[in-house]
Amino acid sequence: MYIEPNNRFTLDILFDKLEMSHTLDLRQRLEVDSPTISVADLLLAKMQIHQINEKDIKDTIVLFRAHQLADSDNDCINESYIARLMSKDWGFYYTVTDNLKKTKLLLQDYNIDQPDKSDVVSKIDRLLARIENEPKTSGFKLRARIGEKKKWYNEVDETIREVKEWQ
Repeated sequence: MYIEPNNRFTLDILFDKLEMSHTLDLRQRLEVDSPTISVADLLLAKMQIHQINEKDIKDTIVLFRAHQLADSDNDCINESYIARLMSKDWGFYYTVTDNLKKTKLLLQDYNIDQPDKSDVVSKIDRLLARIENEPKTSGFKLRARIGEKKKWYNEVDETIREVKEWQ
């Protein structure tokens, strides 16, 4: 993490994978969009957080409001990519779908025009349905049997990083 010396912005720099509550492997996805990760990967980066916070909920609402769902990454939330990824990993699926449902509930607490709220809710519902309808792998099904009895996410420490100016 780079924090600009005057605290005007911070920058997260990732190499290949985002490893937090869940691992998001970006090696085959880094060239999908430029200069950042794709919208779908950005959404997953927000939704994979086990202890999600209000900032990530708000960012998710903005992503849904600003982008359409599609089966491509062309400035869209790639719902087929997300559904395929979720069908392979029960823990990742559980966290993401739970956070999407939380986002939908918390959306009602924000001062957003009703048409915008309806747009976000319909997109979340559509994505959740797409995820549910995607055929699950045998590994997913086996892990789903265990469910919440075994921890399904990685603990993420909030560490204080020393701020250093780039030389």
